[in-house]
Amino acid sequence: TSVDPSWRENAFGDRLIVSRYMLQVHETLKGRAAQAMSLDLEGGTLDGFTLRVSSLPTLAAGERAVFLLDGGNGTYRAHLKGQGILKLDDQDVVRGSSLTLGEIRRAAAAATR
Repeated sequence: TSVDPSWRENAFGDRLIVSRYMLQVHETLKGRAAQAMSLDLEGGTLDGFTLRVSSLPTLAAGERAVFLLDGGNGTYRAHLKGQGILKLDDQDVVRGSSLTLGEIRRAAAAATR
């Protein structure tokens, strides 16, 4: 629903742009249900500079995705960098694959048993 980029320093002392995305949650497949969550991703545009991270997708307001998240305390990170963000098309198929949202739902349900 929104994005807020800021300058941050990583564990190696590098100065990076990190964007905090506010996500509207439509469905929780596993874990604690919430209506909204925040996701921190390296990259974004701030003060005339743009940082793109090759292992992370770009996100835009209104896009739909399945998010596999690590972390907690209100702010999360994508699991395995960009592999934890599965963007969906209008037919609920993960872009660039044949994997459907229905298949993801079934796998998540089986993993919680």
